[in-house]
Amino acid sequence: MKAFRITAVVLIVLASVFTAWVAVWNGLGEDEYYNTALPNTAENGFIYLESDESRDGYATIYVPDGEFIDILVLTDPQVKYPVNNYENKYGASNDNTFTLIERMVARAKPDLVVITGDIVMSGLLNNVTFLKRYANMFERLGVYWAPTFGNHDSEFSTPNGALADATGISESNKEYVVETLDKYPHCIIDSGDAGEGGGIGNYFINIRRADGELIYSLCMMDCVNTGGSKYLRYKTEAQTAWYERHLEAINAAEYGAGAEMQVKSMLFTHVPLPEIFTAHEAWEEGDGSVEMVYGEIVEGSASAEGFDRCGMFEKIKELGSTTAVFSGHYHDNGGMLRYEGVDMVFVQHSGLAHYYRMDADSRRRTLDMNDIYEYGDDRGGTLVTISSRDSYSIRPFLAREEVEYADIAVDYEAVYEDLTSRGWEVSR
Repeated sequence: MKAFRITAVVLIVLASVFTAWVAVWNGLGEDEYYNTALPNTAENGFIYLESDESRDGYATIYVPDGEFIDILVLTDPQVKYPVNNYENKYGASNDNTFTLIERMVARAKPDLVVITGDIVMSGLLNNVTFLKRYANMFERLGVYWAPTFGNHDSEFSTPNGALADATGISESNKEYVVETLDKYPHCIIDSGDAGEGGGIGNYFINIRRADGELIYSLCMMDCVNTGGSKYLRYKTEAQTAWYERHLEAINAAEYGAGAEMQVKSMLFTHVPLPEIFTAHEAWEEGDGSVEMVYGEIVEGSASAEGFDRCGMFEKIKELGSTTAVFSGHYHDNGGMLRYEGVDMVFVQHSGLAHYYRMDADSRRRTLDMNDIYEYGDDRGGTLVTISSRDSYSIRPFLAREEVEYADIAVDYEAVYEDLTSRGWEVSR
């Protein structure tokens, strides 16, 4: 028994040393921004309130009269620990991903950044280390951000999130992640109350004028994990009920009990609604009722497992509140369709740490680079500008057009030459 105790102590010490090394490796020091006292009023006159500070229990952003709000939407940056072989195939880099995000934020000067999931991809190791790096970056930039969870953000999580964070041996659960990120003044996040089957991290942000007029409600929706790396592609019945309950509550508070739905909203979630693929297929077949506004959709289909159980789009049409839906998950896509009165958007892929429009099979040592050469590198984000209840715009924010990019972009010719020289079969 004594030998067992000594071994356990040694393992814990080694795990702590490993965690400290990882922090140093990622350029992380102490959590200098925890509990930093900062004013809620930004330099641009916007006022940001957490849910427990607002009059109605929802996080709120007050926009000065005559101003509009710019939202930079990012997806799937997917930074990860160096226990993978992505670097050998894709020229991947965590540091370049953070540099890309920082440059895009500096260029766009958004009033809010939304990240629609897969912020990290850390497998069996600590996800909080990288999430703190994001949080510290946004604190340094002085920019508010609102994250949603993707299928990779908390995969093999432990019930004891604090222990996982301290040892670095496992991923922390979503409850602990929310608790941790909420300590950073510029992070807007809530656990939500979707209940059993509804996931963690479902929340609303209300956008108001200085006089309190509600302009828009932003709905952040979780990707529900079911154990290990398993997740649900569809929005659950609990999530759909949560969405309806809160929109009706916001509407009743603004316009009176029983009033017809007048709240305008946008939905941000990781896995897309299957209707975006239905719309794209209809557009490809010449359906004039569907408009392809911009971009490319080259990956995924409405027949993917679980999509047939998603009733969210029907609820969106029934309530008549949501005008746009933003998602990621499928890295190769980046485009917008207008379908049955709803703007369906694949956010531009926002990372340089993972595959993009290339498909590899390491067992057979093959790589297909056709998509990247055909469709090009459209990494970046999506810029949403909300001017009023009746006016907004959505456009791609492409890194190659908007920021200094050449020094961090993947050199696809170099990847091709490297792999072919090592015996890989590469198509292009």
